[in-house]
Amino acid sequence: MRDTEIDEAQIDLRLAMLKHWYGDLLSEEQWADVREGVREELVEVADALRTVELGYDDEPFPLFAPYRGED
Repeated sequence: MRDTEIDEAQIDLRLAMLKHWYGDLLSEEQWADVREGVREELVEVADALRTVELGYDDEPFPLFAPYRGED
């Protein structure tokens, strides 16, 4: 695994949700593959978020919705 540490509780929580929905459809070996996929996704997302540099005064972009008259 990369230098990014992923909390096992996050993985367990996501896996428990998936097992609740799809528990009967996969074998234990397949669930092990799903667990590894969840771990890889969390690492990728964490790495992507770390590449964005934010300052203390950065705010979210406002959502622009042009006025189109009465609905």
